[in-house]
Amino acid sequence: MNDFSDNFDQLVSSFESGLTVESLLADINANEDLKCEWLYEHFSNSDEFFFIVHKSEVFRTDDDLYEYFDQDTLLQMGDDQVVAFINSRIDSCIDQGDALAVHFHEVSQSIISAIGESWGQEGIHFVDIDITDTRAERFQKLLDEGYLFVSNEHIVILEEFLVEKYQKFIRDRLKCV
Repeated sequence: MNDFSDNFDQLVSSFESGLTVESLLADINANEDLKCEWLYEHFSNSDEFFFIVHKSEVFRTDDDLYEYFDQDTLLQMGDDQVVAFINSRIDSCIDQGDALAVHFHEVSQSIISAIGESWGQEGIHFVDIDITDTRAERFQKLLDEGYLFVSNEHIVILEEFLVEKYQKFIRDRLKCV
C-alpha cells in the first residue's frame, strides 16, 4: 500500500469513527500529487458521475438577462415551465461544456466524492474532495453551495426549490430593471 492510499484510508477510518476530518480533507485537497494519483486510480474508469452547474451559469447572474432571454417570456412562465426552463438551461450548460461533474467512489461504508472539471487536453482535474455517508448527502451540500443538477436516483430537487431560485435570480432581477 502506498502513502497516497494511506491518506485516504486514514480519512475513511476517521470519518467512520465519528472523528472530525476537516483537517485531513484540507491536507488531501491541498496535495495535487495525492489527488491525481488516488483519484485517477479510482475515478478514471468510473461511470458514476453526475453533471452539476452553478446557479450563476444557469441563471446568468453575472450577465444582462436581456442578452439571452426575452423578458416577457421569463416573467410569464408558470411553475411547470420554470422547471422545464431550468432543466433546459442545465442541459444547455452541459452541452456547451460549462458544467462540472461530481464523481463518486464507495470505500467501506463511506462515499468519497470529488468535483471534476475539464482541463481540455490535460483531461479531468479533480477538486473539492469530500467524504459523506451517502451520495444524497453530497448532493445536498452541492445544492447548498449553489449548484444545480437534474434530479437523479440519489436526490430529487423539489419543484418549489427550483421555482424559489427562479424567483430570486430571474423574476426579482427583471422587476428591478
